[in-house]
Amino acid sequence: MGSQHIYVYHCEQRIS
Repeated sequence: MGSQHIYVYHCEQRIS
């Protein structure tokens, strides 16, 4: 747990 959370956060920031 943790790796997936970071992946989603990074993806969201990139799209913004």
